[in-house]
Amino acid sequence: MRVFPSPVPKRAAGGGGGRPAGGAGRKAALVWFRNDLRLHDNPALEQACRQSSSVLPVFVFDPRDYGKTPSGFDRTGPGRARFLLEAVADLRQRLRDAGSDLVVRLGRPEAVLRELAAAVGAGAVYCQSEVTAEEMQVEGRVRAALDREGCDLRPQWGGTLFHLEDLPFRLDAMPTSYADFRERVASLKVRQLSESDNGMKGLPAGNSVEPGDIPTLQRLGFSPAAATAGAGAVGAGSGLGAPLQLGGGAALVLRGGESEALRHMQSFIDELKRAVSGAAAAAAGGGKPGAAPPSATFSCRISPWLALGCLSPRRMYHEMRQQLAPTGAPVIRVSTTAAIGGGSSSGSGSGAAAALAPGSAKQGAAAAGAGAGSSPANWLVFELLWRDFFRFVTQKHSASARLAAAKSAARGGRAAAAPVAPAMAAALA
Repeated sequence: MRVFPSPVPKRAAGGGGGRPAGGAGRKAALVWFRNDLRLHDNPALEQACRQSSSVLPVFVFDPRDYGKTPSGFDRTGPGRARFLLEAVADLRQRLRDAGSDLVVRLGRPEAVLRELAAAVGAGAVYCQSEVTAEEMQVEGRVRAALDREGCDLRPQWGGTLFHLEDLPFRLDAMPTSYADFRERVASLKVRQLSESDNGMKGLPAGNSVEPGDIPTLQRLGFSPAAATAGAGAVGAGSGLGAPLQLGGGAALVLRGGESEALRHMQSFIDELKRAVSGAAAAAAGGGKPGAAPPSATFSCRISPWLALGCLSPRRMYHEMRQQLAPTGAPVIRVSTTAAIGGGSSSGSGSGAAAALAPGSAKQGAAAAGAGAGSSPANWLVFELLWRDFFRFVTQKHSASARLAAAKSAARGGRAAAAPVAPAMAAALA
């Protein structure tokens, strides 16, 4: 079944273009989407569009991510696989709406990306830098395969609230406790969003690469029962199985994709605004609040989209600051003394973590009678910092092995681009 049957356009759209004759000038590039399935605030996509003549977006379903572990557990369960399929389909549609497309393949990334890079004459492949051992092993294989084609692999740091380069310590001095980490980053600023969803480069001119099919669950190795369970409620014959659910309630059915992620984020912000308005009205009239406080479990309900990169944590942070500031609500404090809206006019936000320390100052009716540290928005930022902590800790303990592998490759005489992302190299320097 072809989900999107149209071929990749042979003419670049929206300001794209092919590689100049004779190899002069900037070349085409591939963007290898991994755990960053979004157009907004995507550093890899932004850099590819800035530095290349045209861009071919790619997603690869690696068969090694499916099947059973040596212990007999599913490497990827059917619910997560379905969520991923939906996210890839949404990304493809959003790219097409932007005048581009998404090439989808089922195979090993080191083979697929090498073939596609050769097909379009790409000079570089951009991707998000990942931190776990298996992901880095795949990245190393991809780098080695691209080297043979004279193509660079250029990983970009992403997926965290704070950027790796902005940490006030070397990566090898990363605090081992969350409390210490939070204290050390309390004065950091959250960077502005990457402009990756503006000025999307077109596809390489004259290429004949087909976009490919988005696989079904059965093609990924799941049983027919898993591939059809619950499908009647969302479209029989889709091969996607039952939608992901939390708590078993119909209201908590989760569908993958950037579009759904942004909708859920906006719904939460609207809840916050209603709660703030209701609390202010109740205080003025002496009555009860007109809206219940937003659910404190929102961080759990948004985590599937964060995990696949359908939503950027920086987008969540800046959207909450921007949209809540006009209400006058001190929901997200940007320093130890100032509340939301009290920062710079650029909205860059400083001291994001300072808001997370439980405070004793009364926040008034605008905070529904709760301190800033206990408001839903601040607890969400608190949870985002936990994500940062775990990602940086993982990077810390995997970086030495990664650098050792790079030194081994160098001793073997292989000429290659930097074996680690520039951000990580700087943090280790």
